Amino acid sequence: MATYNLAMVEGNITNDFEDIKSDGIKLSKATNRYFTKDDEKKQVTEYHRIHVFNKLKDFVLKNFKKGNQIRIEGERQVFIIEKDDKKKKYYTILASKVDFPANLNSVTLLGRLGADPKLNQLEQNQVTTFSLAVNKADKTQETMWFNISTWGKLAAVSFKYLKKGSQVLVKGSIRTSKWETDGEENTKDEIVAQHVIFVSDIVSGVTQSD
Repeated sequence: MATYNLAMVEGNITNDFEDIKSDGIKLSKATNRYFTKDDEKKQVTEYHRIHVFNKLKDFVLKNFKKGNQIRIEGERQVFIIEKDDKKKKYYTILASKVDFPANLNSVTLLGRLGADPKLNQLEQNQVTTFSLAVNKADKTQETMWFNISTWGKLAAVSFKYLKKGSQVLVKGSIRTSKWETDGEENTKDEIVAQHVIFVSDIVSGVTQSD
């Protein structure tokens, strides 16, 4: 299966240079999503972890500092860290290109569904979610898993036509959710799809977007 995994994101650098040298770039990005707390409407801020190496790292250290906006392109990767007998899943973007901002947050993935999609009917909308398996573009061909959500008409079409094993090309944006459970902070990254291209034999050549 061909591999396609491209992430593009833009945001503000939130960490200092010493952290960049050891732990990569951390970005914050204000989104167009809002939540209401104490009758006050607040904008949601997303955070992304970026890793840069070699000449790209030198470029970042020379041209950017904490608070600056930066644009990143690269491969989105998943890794698991064990701490205190607990496993946590982390997402990072392995940067292949670093540039000055262009107001962008975009991901394109080619993979196969790990299970049948699930449709949830909300009060004024509907959402279909599914997991997508994507192979790394290297010799290991390690499988990475991504959470995908589709909304509205695209949710209905995705639920109707997709099934476990379907191959799709997903284009969307990265969204990070944060919440607390028993005092412990939890995070979840997902791809909110704007376009889903069905490339499996069952619906070959069909393209849908919301």
